[in-house]
Amino acid sequence: MSFPASLISRRAFAVLALTSVVALGACGDDGGPKGDSYRLFSVNSQPLPIVQTNEFGTFSLKSGVLSLNSGGKYTVRVNTSLKPAGGAVQNSVNGENGTYVISGSTITLTPTHDFEDGVLTPSPDADPVSGTKTASSVTLNTPDFSGGFVTIVFQK
Repeated sequence: MSFPASLISRRAFAVLALTSVVALGACGDDGGPKGDSYRLFSVNSQPLPIVQTNEFGTFSLKSGVLSLNSGGKYTVRVNTSLKPAGGAVQNSVNGENGTYVISGSTITLTPTHDFEDGVLTPSPDADPVSGTKTASSVTLNTPDFSGGFVTIVFQK
């Protein structure tokens, strides 16, 4: 059973990155990070875990990690659970892989693959997401399904 798009922006939570924190790596000669990881801290200023319930059931965003790897590659993983009304809890790990570019304090993530329940599939039509990167955080602003934006904050 899928959760209605109005309750949760799958894209927003996929962009969240996600399950464990990896130690900070060294910067390369190009100034880009190698092995930097950030734990998902908040979505629209709401700290994790985030739990949303409606007549269809309960969705929980438990944790996430954004990893900026050497060579301009990134991964995002989020741990979620869904308990449909009258059903059993379904835990899952979702996210995406892609490339990133940092220019000054601006970071742009361009997804190349979606990751859902252990399956990696190409996402050729995915739009880039931009935000800001500091030494201790990454803040992303991604469109939601209602025409607004979701602000996602990752911290070291």
